[in-house]
Amino acid sequence: MRSTPSLAFTNGRVIWTGAGAMLHPDPPNDRLAGSDGLFYRPDGQLLVGNWQASQFWIFDPTETDVVIDGPESGAFAFHLLLHPNENDFLASPALSAGPTCNDGTRGCFGVYDHTPLTTINICLAPPESSSGDDLQPVTFIADENLNMFVLFTTSESVQFGGAGFASFDLDSTSSAGCSGSMSMTELIAPAIEEAHSISWDPFLSDANSKLDPHSDFIVFANSRLAHIRVDDPGTPGAFATLRSSINMATESVCDSLLPASSHHEFDQGAVNGEGIAIVGDESNGYAALVDYSENTNGTILDGANTVCLTEFLHDGIDDIAPLTGLGAKSFFGGKGKVIFKDSFED
Repeated sequence: MRSTPSLAFTNGRVIWTGAGAMLHPDPPNDRLAGSDGLFYRPDGQLLVGNWQASQFWIFDPTETDVVIDGPESGAFAFHLLLHPNENDFLASPALSAGPTCNDGTRGCFGVYDHTPLTTINICLAPPESSSGDDLQPVTFIADENLNMFVLFTTSESVQFGGAGFASFDLDSTSSAGCSGSMSMTELIAPAIEEAHSISWDPFLSDANSKLDPHSDFIVFANSRLAHIRVDDPGTPGAFATLRSSINMATESVCDSLLPASSHHEFDQGAVNGEGIAIVGDESNGYAALVDYSENTNGTILDGANTVCLTEFLHDGIDDIAPLTGLGAKSFFGGKGKVIFKDSFED
């Protein structure tokens, strides 16, 4: 049985500008407080969404006090993902602050044009939306073939809301002002409790082949990690299954290493593509590594091989910029860094 992970935290440089550590009361140093949703642009710039201010800003990740660009007025920006065209980007509304569809029953998301920074609001409409539930996008993800997926919730409050998982065709509509809707194919019913962020995992997808096409994702849900596999992605017959899950508060491979607290919120994370998930705890300021790189069962929980490691970084960490797929430096041929909301680690 393994006792140590294959990757350790190092004494890297940490920069954090969270609400509890504001270096200066004036912009730009206050602009990362409440940030949620990070990704790299192809030019290496870092885009940061801020749910508190319903804003987003573009930063130079090597000079985090330099704001390169951003909207002059409010723009809903909760979770963000680079558009497959590698120029524009997607944004889900900040909690319930975003626009609603014209019939009031469905949530919207924004497709932001990168030049100028304007937005087109689009509705996501899964088949069951006729029930009258408010269906709100939580966050977006794409696999290696740029098939698009979304976590959604039946509640307007998308923070720690029970969510479903669905696929959609981003090019199926260009309707503005949420006047139209985009067809969304439900893959998993709204039962991924507290699902909050998601990463595409090339390590778990590595067994993919033409005879067995699938895409694998890790969903981060408040101290729980879930491994979802989508079979036949990008086809009308696509379906998803929950392969495995880890509750970091109770699973024996992790619980002994968690900080001594009755409340953990390891709610958002990223995978490195080599069998390790990195998760941030906004409640206690810890980061956790969940190492499943030597698992023999093809998923994240293997009692003999899955190991965890936690390390205190600083209060206020939460979201982590992607290390794989769209919006990751490695996607553009660069070397990815682990970048946290309100903190940056080399």
